[in-house]
Amino acid sequence: MPVTHYPKEHPDNPREQGPDMPRPEHAKAPQGTQGEFSVAQWFPNGDYEYVRRFVGAEEAVYTAKHYCTCVGAKIGTTVRVMITDGGDHCVFEWNRDDGVTFPEQFRGMYKKGQP
Repeated sequence: MPVTHYPKEHPDNPREQGPDMPRPEHAKAPQGTQGEFSVAQWFPNGDYEYVRRFVGAEEAVYTAKHYCTCVGAKIGTTVRVMITDGGDHCVFEWNRDDGVTFPEQFRGMYKKGQP
């Protein structure tokens, strides 16, 4: 599966300012995929890439956990991970300094320095 990688300044990178920014129409999931999810990881320079696109919930969560706990997260080459649903709503967010920031009930999990 090809990975979509956008530099921070790219017009299709609306996530620069937060999880609630709308996505361009051409970047949204195909119609009828509201139950599917995409996972993206961010790099220290603000660039990001989709590591999974339009997968089921279980695969999205498994993938996000991997990227939150992988070597890249530990050494700082992965600084943020997000899951969005087919409507492009943020359903999970993690960053290296704070750990999980959304959903609220998991706040602080997988924080930098935790095993």
